[in-house]
Amino acid sequence: MKLLDGLALMNGTKGVLPVPFCVELFRFNEAKQTGGELMKLENHIGCGSSHDAMEKGTITVMPAIGKGHPTTLHIRFIDRINGEKVYW
Repeated sequence: MKLLDGLALMNGTKGVLPVPFCVELFRFNEAKQTGGELMKLENHIGCGSSHDAMEKGTITVMPAIGKGHPTTLHIRFIDRINGEKVYW
């Protein structure tokens, strides 16, 4: 799947209830010099606007069910969306 298609899927359609998705991405913490582990976020929805995700390089997601805080993801670290490999 192309990254742009994946971002559109994660953002959903304006005026329509968001569809939950699963995203796999690599962890990275420059300050602690750690990362490389694959992290899986299941049953999440996009929140906020991602129309400029390619420009900013991030997208915000949150759990679709239950409590949880929004998490900002760097789009360059996304490996799979709904099990499909993401390509630039």
